[in-house]
Amino acid sequence: MKKIMGMVLVFVLGVTALFAATDADYRAAKKIAQEAEAAGDTGTAITNYVKAAMAAGDFKNKKGEAWQYNSAAFTLIKAFKKATAFEAKDGQLAEMTAGKKKWAVQIELATISKEFLGLLEEAAGYLQKAEAVGLEEAAGKINSNKAYIEQIKKFIKDTLETKKEEVKETIKTEAVPAATKAK
Repeated sequence: MKKIMGMVLVFVLGVTALFAATDADYRAAKKIAQEAEAAGDTGTAITNYVKAAMAAGDFKNKKGEAWQYNSAAFTLIKAFKKATAFEAKDGQLAEMTAGKKKWAVQIELATISKEFLGLLEEAAGYLQKAEAVGLEEAAGKINSNKAYIEQIKKFIKDTLETKKEEVKETIKTEAVPAATKAK
């Protein structure tokens, strides 16, 4: 009986060792993710940041787990910014005066942003996982990334839903003086 129990124990330990992630797995996935991100391969970067986070979680490296989930999220945020040219267009909006042209640019940016909102929603999921780890030193960055996502969602909603009447009113007000001049 002791011999069978010993064999079972060896088998269980062997299987556990075979499937348990190690620090080397964590470091390898993190390195691949960083290299892929630098090369512009967002998909590979995300996949490997998540692998690194999961490996870190397997061997109770809370710091590595939280930061790698945050890195996956931030990579998606950067992909969103690039796909939408959000920062450039937002800067353009800040310099424009209120009117039809500004509304047109804002509506265009909100529409494009809505098309790529899935990137931010996926990022939010990774941020939830990072937050769940409970690493205090990562909380600031995680919260900053979450706030950015909420800000974009609010911008889209305010522009495409809430502000429709305001857009119509702005266009109507600008059209009146032009019609008056024509008389």
